[in-house]
Amino acid sequence: MKIVYIGAGDWLAQALAQRMTQEGNEVYLLADRALPKRPRGVSRHRFYRIPRKGESFDRLLESIAPDRVIFAGKHYISCSHEDEADEDVALLARSLRTAAGFPDVRFILLSSTEVYGNTQGEADESAELAAAGERGIRFIREEQLLEHYRKRRGMDAVVLRASQLYYDRPVEGGEDLLSRSFSAAVQPEESMPDCQYQPVHVLDLADAVKRVSDAGRQPVYNVCGSARTSAKRLYRLICRQEGIQERAIRWEAPACAALADSGLIRQELGWSSFRDLETQIRGGEIKFERLPVQGKGKMSRAFPAGIRKLLENLLIFAAFFALYTLCGSHSLFSQIDWLTIYVILISIAYGIYQSTLAAGLASAAYLYSRHLGIPAPNTFYYFADSLLAATEFVFLGLIVSYTVNMLKEDLRNSRQEYESLKEDYDDLNSINEENVLIKNEYEERLLTNESGFPKLYSLISRLMVQEPDRILMEAMQ
Repeated sequence: MKIVYIGAGDWLAQALAQRMTQEGNEVYLLADRALPKRPRGVSRHRFYRIPRKGESFDRLLESIAPDRVIFAGKHYISCSHEDEADEDVALLARSLRTAAGFPDVRFILLSSTEVYGNTQGEADESAELAAAGERGIRFIREEQLLEHYRKRRGMDAVVLRASQLYYDRPVEGGEDLLSRSFSAAVQPEESMPDCQYQPVHVLDLADAVKRVSDAGRQPVYNVCGSARTSAKRLYRLICRQEGIQERAIRWEAPACAALADSGLIRQELGWSSFRDLETQIRGGEIKFERLPVQGKGKMSRAFPAGIRKLLENLLIFAAFFALYTLCGSHSLFSQIDWLTIYVILISIAYGIYQSTLAAGLASAAYLYSRHLGIPAPNTFYYFADSLLAATEFVFLGLIVSYTVNMLKEDLRNSRQEYESLKEDYDDLNSINEENVLIKNEYEERLLTNESGFPKLYSLISRLMVQEPDRILMEAMQ
């Protein structure tokens, strides 16, 4: 069975690919990026980047000719609604328009229990849709679009409304449930809503998708975790598990506190095994990952780049001037031109402005070491050597810094050209993969279809006779 998943290259796609390939299915992932980890059964998993043009997307789906289409969208796991999430509605419309041309395809739309909004009590599959947030409104739009194709085109479509998703590797700053709870524990706010959650693991949702794909008979199913929790309990549990000091937070009543009932999928499909989030956290199965400490960024914010470079320039000058003074009486080290080395070093590392300052400092140090005062007319030849040395510092600093800036500019332009060529290569590579896939599919159909080469060979063999009457009879037939 050919299964197409349309969404983001995240842990949900990873779980679905692993679950579907266990049954011997061929999984095609149409995502914005590759999976974070290679799933098991990789030989039956193929990744294609979602084409930017709608025609290429349609041709890709038509070349695959899937038996199942699972649509999640690029922003499904994210708990927040963004303007970019509206592109999922357009992507769903293209997917439905193309999938409607396949007679036996089953379309599974992953939705959210946020569509129930402020429903009192536990909302089952027949509850009225009354979303309270932007994210729930977006999923209602997607379900209405799917319902249109179900009624007008007779499409076999199923809506799977899932509660808050989580996986085993939450990251500080992420958009899933556990990542947001961990971020709130690391950097708590003054007030937070004490929302009620029914968290479900991505592997449980993948199992639900597999069961609905094989044996689902209802148009809508709810998938929710067995154990309920709240934002306050999650905050305290994460702080206790990770050794984070709890802070005083004013917990407010949430604007949307609807809970869903997933009894239908349990009874109809005989399913009862769900993971418990709190048990996993206490058992150490959840590995929280913090963002790296940006020490250099803090230093940059404390000292602007110009002041920092000036201080470093003065410190380096002090070091080289000390070497120049101390080694002046040494027979070997006095032959080393320390001030010239200092000017070249600053010109290479700090650019043309700091190299100008370095040339001035080196010239002043050189004149000071020669005990020179204001030059008089009768001592011009005595100062000529010193003035030539100072001019050498200035000229050398400017030439080296200008050359370094030109090389850096060439390197920057080369990197930009490389990024542009890499984007073009990725686009051409995706087009090539689509063409190869289409070619392979047509070759397979041409060689195995009854109306292909076998039928052509049968017709030619029937006409390869010597009798004219028989040839005419076969041609008329």
